[in-house]
Parts: sequence; structure tokens; C-alpha cells
Amino acid sequence: MATHQYKCQELHDAIKAYTRKAMEVLRETVEIDSLPPKLGVSWTCERPDFFTRDQRPKPLWWIPLLQCQDKLSSEYQACKDVLQSVPALSRQIDTLVGTCRMRTCLQSQGLINGIAAMMLDQLGEFKFDSAMFESEYTKMEESLYCKEIHHERLTILYGLTSEQEIVFNEQLAIVSLSDDDVVDLLTKNIRLGKEDYIGVHHVARFAIRTRYSLPKVIGDGEFKNELKIEKEDPYINGDYDQQLIDLLRLYKTGPVYTVGIVNVAHDFFRSGGFGPDKMQPPYWGDHDNYKLTAEDASELSKLWPIYRDYQASNNWKFLSLALRRFSQAGNRLQSEDKLIDLMICCEALFLDKSEQGELSYRLAQRAAIFLEKTPDRRMKAFKFFKRVYSMRSDIVHGNTPKKPNQNNPKKEEDGERYTLEEALQLAGKPNATEDLFKWDTRIFNLSLPPESPVSR
Repeated sequence: MATHQYKCQELHDAIKAYTRKAMEVLRETVEIDSLPPKLGVSWTCERPDFFTRDQRPKPLWWIPLLQCQDKLSSEYQACKDVLQSVPALSRQIDTLVGTCRMRTCLQSQGLINGIAAMMLDQLGEFKFDSAMFESEYTKMEESLYCKEIHHERLTILYGLTSEQEIVFNEQLAIVSLSDDDVVDLLTKNIRLGKEDYIGVHHVARFAIRTRYSLPKVIGDGEFKNELKIEKEDPYINGDYDQQLIDLLRLYKTGPVYTVGIVNVAHDFFRSGGFGPDKMQPPYWGDHDNYKLTAEDASELSKLWPIYRDYQASNNWKFLSLALRRFSQAGNRLQSEDKLIDLMICCEALFLDKSEQGELSYRLAQRAAIFLEKTPDRRMKAFKFFKRVYSMRSDIVHGNTPKKPNQNNPKKEEDGERYTLEEALQLAGKPNATEDLFKWDTRIFNLSLPPESPVSR
């Protein structure tokens, strides 16, 4: 049977001897029931959308491990001698190690005791597990010798369900959360659903998964080049996560919210990871009302590169503003707030920043011409958008809208979703110009308007 070839066999043998001896000493000198406890929380999946909470004490394994150091002095010193004799290792001890965004101080004591402490926590007894040791030591050594630290970020989506996962590329995907994933997130105090004294209901089961790598840095420097990489890479800075959420809200109607972001560094010491960031959705209802079919998943995987490339082009800033406000409207609970966001979107789409006067008339006229194809429907749309613009003015000036209508935001949203989709198609054409909609041409060529979703 072939044995694993380690980069530093001496360190492997020294830490293995230390860990094995530590278990023997603890087994002979310590009663588990006598260990000081800490209050831990465990989670159990009762249903796919319901996890129950159970609080029970867990032993503090680190305390007896540190207390028995005098009986492990020779094995401990052997580990320290190896760490100090290998330059690639010694330069990382008692200094900051991680990435430009997060570093931790790597100390000999934590490194030497790390596998033993993990083994105690996992097994719950003073037992040396050879297979577990080899697996964990491999991770430790890879972390010590690596030049990059691999990260995984989960942006948890509340409200979304999908018949299948959507893999856009090796770095970006919408994935389902397993029961173990949910337990891990709940343990990190990410609120995944509506909580009560029993547990968590309506648990979010999907997330955007983003994978990226950052250069490993050692010491306390500024690392300007590494910071530049972080700032400019959309996988690292989170731009693609937000753009994907914007695309989901544009693609179809339905509530989808971000309730938490967790960044995990895939190295043994978790150096370079950070978070979690916890967020509060507008409300804990509609937990599964944004549903993606297999056909939707396929369509989104095709739309994503088009949407991503448009955002990267930085052309048509009015369209970027419209897309952003349209997405933000999906996060609003109050209909007045939602209407204001949608009207900002509407103004960005149907008005030019250089135009002055008769803005309500211009907006309503262009929206009606773009969205409807028969004279009577255009007249209805014209009156509708004039009324909504008037409502927007009343709201922003602190007045009560004259004709409040709860259906207005929904009808306006349908029209703007269609307009945004058409605008993205126009922007993607090779001959697209700065005057994307060519309003004068459309106004005087009324026989060829696009089909409207508003009247449906």
C-alpha cells in the first residue's frame, strides 16, 4: 500500500507522535465527566424547511490538553525544533498569516495542538484516530506550503427555490444547501428563516456560491498589489453576487432576498476567512414564492454572460441606474417605497437627463408608445403613467397620493421589467449607439412598436 509523500516528513512524524502521546496521557489522567462545560447549541432537521434547536453542555477540550503540557514536553519540543529548522515554516510562526483582507497570528502552540483539539471535539473521547490524523495533517501541510488561499463565499437567498442547481462557471453557481450546510450556517448565527423558541421555520435552502483565491501573505505589510486584486476582481469583491441577484429580480416576479453572507477560507487555520455578515429581509414571509423550473435554470445560465458583459462595458449609465433601482424595489416592503424606486427606474429609462419641462408628459408618452401597440391601450398606458408620476411627486414632497392604488407598483413593475429586458437586448447589438431608444424615431414610426406585457 503506497504511503503519502509529505513535504516535511519530520514535522508529520513529530506532530503524530505528540498527538498520540497526548491522547494516552489524557486517557490516563482525566475523567471526561470532570471537564468544565460550555453551553453548546445543536440543530436537527425535522423537515426540509424546519430545524429544531437543542442546547446542551459540551466539554472544553482545550483546557486539559494545555494542562498536561508538562507530561508532553519532549514531544512538544520535538515539534517546535522541526518548525524552527525549516525556513519555509519558521517564517510563518509568531507572525500574521493569511490574505490582504484578513490575517491571524500563527503560533507554535496552536499549530502543534490543532489536530489533537479537533480530534477530541469530533470524537468526544481520548482516542487517537490514525485515518483522521492523516487527513487533517494533509490539510495542515497544504496550508503551510500554499502560495494562494482558496475561498468560498455563500450569499444565502431567502425566497428562492429551484428544481436544479445552476452552474454558470467553475467559480459561480446557485447551489442548494444540504442539511449539514444549514446546520453549519445556523451554528454561525446566520438567521435562515423565522425563529421561535423551538427552532427555525421556512429555512432558506439556496445560495449563490462564489469561489476565488487570494495570494497568501505573511507579515504585517500593506500588500498594495494584493489589495488591488481584491478591489478589481468581481468574484472577490462581490459584484457578481449582486449582479446575479439583480438578474434574478429582472428575470421574473417574486421576492428574493439576501439574508447572510459567509466567507470561508479553505485552509487548516482558517486564516483569511471573515464574516459572517447577517442581514434582515423585509419580512419572513414568501419563503418559497420565487420558483425556478429546469427551463428557467437553463435560460438564466444563457442570460448571465450577456448581463455580466453589459455591466462590465460601463456603457449607458442610465441603464445601470435603472437596473439597480429596479432590483432595490424588489427589497421594499412599503408600496410607497417600492413605487419611488420604480419611478426612478422609469425616469432613467424614458427621460434624458438634459431634458427640461413637461417631464410627466414625456415619460407617459414614451412609456405608452414603447409598451403598447393599439391606440386605445396606448391612451390607457399614457394616463396610467401620468397618474403614477403624480403619485410619485406627492410622496416625495410629503403629501398623500391623490389616488393610491396597491396594484400600481405591480403593473409598473411588469412594464419596466419588459423595458429593461428590451434595453439589454438593444445594448447588446453591435450597432448600438448612445441614443439607445431613439425616442424621436419611435414617436414618428408608430406602426412598429414592440408587444406589451402591461396589457396582458
